[in-house]
Amino acid sequence: MELAEWLYKKRKSYDYSQEFVAQHLHVTQQWLSQWENGIGYPNFSMLKKIFQFYNCTSEEISELFFDIHNDL
Repeated sequence: MELAEWLYKKRKSYDYSQEFVAQHLHVTQQWLSQWENGIGYPNFSMLKKIFQFYNCTSEEISELFFDIHNDL
């Protein structure tokens, strides 16, 4: 699974709007939309905030990066 797809599915699994997530991450809705569409990517410090926002476990994060690496 690509990061963009993961971001979209994670947000939808919580039934959050882009606006709600963007406000909590202190970014614009446009930035979040770009990340979810694979047009741009959050930097590592923002990824950390995203993982904390969604209460991701280290196992979930590891699986995501393993999947991304295998997609390359």
